Amino acid sequence: MCGQPETLRNGKLDLLVNPAVIIEVLSDLNADYDRSGKFVRYRSIDSVRDYLLLDSLGIRAELYFRIETNQWVLTEILDPLGTIKLPSVDTTLAMSELYEDVDLA
Repeated sequence: MCGQPETLRNGKLDLLVNPAVIIEVLSDLNADYDRSGKFVRYRSIDSVRDYLLLDSLGIRAELYFRIETNQWVLTEILDPLGTIKLPSVDTTLAMSELYEDVDLA
């Protein structure tokens, strides 16, 4: 259970301030920052339990999930037929669906 969404009005946007899952699509330009600087910030948000990084240049996913001891565990998924289990929202994502219609050439 993720609890009730909490939002903050920022101009014309409503921002979710208590996400359980954050998903990023990596590119050559942002990959290092998403794995380091952003992840440091995301770890400081108590509600965040899963941080999923999807590679835009190849079939690859990195799932970081928080365990009870407040440590983060990495699972890497490289199998195009594999699945990603997001523990915090009890959801499974198929790599084949995530990369459907994506041109990796």
